[in-house]
Amino acid sequence: MKRMIFGVLCFFPIAYGFELPSMSTQCLVGQAKDWNSSHVTLQLHQKKDGHWVKFGASWNGRLGKT
Repeated sequence: MKRMIFGVLCFFPIAYGFELPSMSTQCLVGQAKDWNSSHVTLQLHQKKDGHWVKFGASWNGRLGKT
């Protein structure tokens, strides 16, 4: 039964949360340890020759809820 469920799940397409506009040249990415974390590491990415590359050093930030 486990093999069958795994086999079925392999056929589901990957879901994307969002898509950047094609004309975008920069993207700021934040990565937190887990969903409830208030700390984040931020990294700027820049498009170069059609590929996203890290730009500059990463830095720490804080996340909050309202």
